[in-house]
Amino acid sequence: MLKFLFLAIPVLFMFFSCDGESRKIKKYTDKPASVMFEDLKTLYTEKSRKIMEFGANEAFSLIIKNQKEFEQAIEKIKKANNMSDVISEVADNLTRISENYQKIAGLSNDIGKYTINTMDELSIGEKATEKAIKINLDEIAKLDVEMEKARVDLRNDLIDNNQKMMLEATVHGNASMINSLRAQNTIWKKFGEKQARVLKSLNSSSHSIGAILFVLQKNADVYAVAAQTARMSKNVHELLGNLNALQNIDAALRDLQDSWSDLNDIINEIAAINFEDSFNRENIL
Repeated sequence: MLKFLFLAIPVLFMFFSCDGESRKIKKYTDKPASVMFEDLKTLYTEKSRKIMEFGANEAFSLIIKNQKEFEQAIEKIKKANNMSDVISEVADNLTRISENYQKIAGLSNDIGKYTINTMDELSIGEKATEKAIKINLDEIAKLDVEMEKARVDLRNDLIDNNQKMMLEATVHGNASMINSLRAQNTIWKKFGEKQARVLKSLNSSSHSIGAILFVLQKNADVYAVAAQTARMSKNVHELLGNLNALQNIDAALRDLQDSWSDLNDIINEIAAINFEDSFNRENIL
C-alpha cells in the first residue's frame, strides 16, 4: 500500500500541476478575444522589459565602481616612489573590487527566480494563444457543419418562406463568422510567432546572464586572493597585469546587450499589432 502511494505521488503532482496551468490559461481564454489579445500584449511587453531591467542598474553601477577602483590602484602604483608605501592601499582597492563582484554575483539567485517566474508567465501566455487558435478552429468547424446542413436544406422544395429565410441567414451569417474567425487566427498565429521569438531571446539572454554572473563570482574569489597576495608581495605590477585580463567581460556584456536589443525590437513589433488588423489583412505584420 505504501509503495502504491509513493508511485502515485508523481502522477498526482502532474495532475494538479496541469490543472493549475489550465486554470491560468482559462483566465485568458474566458475573456473576449480582443480583451485577451490586449492583456497578452501587455504581459509580453511589460514583463520582457522588466526582466531586462531587473538587477541591471545595481550590477552595472558596481561594475563601474570596480573599473574606477582598478584604475585608482594602477595610478597609485605609477606615482609611488616606494612600493611598500602603497601596497596596503592597493590591497584595499582589490578588496573593495572583490566585495563588489561578490555583491553582483549575490544577485544571481534573485535574478534566477525572477527570470523563471517571468518565463513561466510568458509560457502560459503562449499556451493561451495556442488555445485561442484551437477554440476558433473548433468554432469554425462547428459553423461550417451548420452552414453545409443549411445549404442542403435549402435545396428542399418543401420548405416555406420563413424556413428559407432562416436557412439563408444561417448560411450568410456563418460564412461571415467563419471569415472573421479565420482572420482572427491569422493575427493569433503572427502573435504566437513573436511570442516564441521573445521566449527564445529571453532564454538565450538568461544563459548569457548566468555565464556573466559565474565569471563575476570567479572574479570576486580571484580579487580576494589577490588582495591577500598584494599585502605580501612587492611585485604588484605583474599582479595587476594578470587581474586586468580577468576583469575584462566587455565581450560578454556586448553579447548580452545585443540580445536585449533584438528582444526590444520584438517587443516593439508586438506593441504595434492591433487586434482590429484581423479585419484588415494588409496591415498584418
